Amino acid sequence: MLKKVLAAASLACCALGAQATITIVAGNNVGPFIDLSTLTTSPIYTASVSGLRLDPPGAVDGKYLAAGFPRASNLSPVDDPVIVNFAQSTFASFLWGSPDTYNFLTIHTDGASDGLVFDSTNTDLINLGFIFNGWNSHSHYVGFQATNELITGFEFYSDQYNAFEVTNFSTSPIPEPETYALMLAGLGVVGFMARRRKAV
Repeated sequence: MLKKVLAAASLACCALGAQATITIVAGNNVGPFIDLSTLTTSPIYTASVSGLRLDPPGAVDGKYLAAGFPRASNLSPVDDPVIVNFAQSTFASFLWGSPDTYNFLTIHTDGASDGLVFDSTNTDLINLGFIFNGWNSHSHYVGFQATNELITGFEFYSDQYNAFEVTNFSTSPIPEPETYALMLAGLGVVGFMARRRKAV
């Protein structure tokens, strides 16, 4: 019985392995959020730049990252992307501030979906309630769920002198080896109980 269960699980894993995907889901809006200073990325900004308040509404600590600053500040060339790298995760999310039509997000993974780009034409983002009009008062959480691959980072880009502001990052790291060991032990117990029941 246990051999059949394990064989079926193995076949299912093989079938799923060929279907690496990234799915857009609701983001984590309750935290805990990653301390921006621990990320490998561009400089971190606080509250305002040249008098312009840019941190997305809901930023937990007033700190944020931004790609393509508004023309008034001229602190960053328009073609500078902001890249955020973190521990490999099956799920990652962030707060997207004032979404606009010239905001481009690229997902980096260790698999088939590496380099996947999301922008204002994405219907999944629109279905989540995104409004791509650049309103400073509008921000939205978005999450990305990976299937059969791992998310390794985000790349934010704006092709105009208008900011792409992001903050409140959270991830779900891959399970530690001990977690897998516990899961296998549990499967072993289930198989043992099934064999014992069959013998009785």
